[in-house]
Amino acid sequence: MDLILFDMDHTLLDADKAHIDSFIYAFREANLGNVNPEKIKPLFGLIGYKIVKKLFPKLTIEECKKINELKYKHLMKFSKRYMKPLPGIITALNKLKKHYHLAVITNCRTKEIPVLLKEAGINVNLFEILVGNDLVKHPKPAPDEIFKAEAVIHHKASYMIGDSIYDMLAGKRAGVKTIGVLTGHTSKAKLKKYKPLAILKSVAELPKFLLEKKR
Repeated sequence: MDLILFDMDHTLLDADKAHIDSFIYAFREANLGNVNPEKIKPLFGLIGYKIVKKLFPKLTIEECKKINELKYKHLMKFSKRYMKPLPGIITALNKLKKHYHLAVITNCRTKEIPVLLKEAGINVNLFEILVGNDLVKHPKPAPDEIFKAEAVIHHKASYMIGDSIYDMLAGKRAGVKTIGVLTGHTSKAKLKKYKPLAILKSVAELPKFLLEKKR
């Protein structure tokens, strides 16, 4: 069976409210004041401390990492309240599991992936491996997370599915076909620049798209 790799936030999960509130609370706790959520949204897909660095360029990397630790603490709290699957995701994953190996690669830490999936009501056992940024030297947009999943499963990935340009870049750099979804904060026009195989409204459309290609 072919291997499909999924990004997590904004690809499988409706994660906006949980992540934005977590950043805002962390910034307040670090006495950095309020940040407009619209400035945070376009940065989703980057590893957490790099989002902090983009918003506060004068901070050192170490300071950004400490603030990101605060963010993760709040995320575990807010995920219980706000995390949910995007519409049609659970049905789509169950259909795909019958025909493909599935894996999650994300710029969250590995230990947090099953927590966030469970909070959203997604069965972790649908996936053969969960790869976070802590398992590789260079997270997305580098291809390392893809290579890690392939090495563990002993199978070359066929598709990388994601909502951001960082997912598209990681897939291209790994030599994997990419499929963009419009459930995040990246426009169709911006995704098109990275020449994905297709751009779908959401992962809910993926079973029909892939199974029709198999015929």
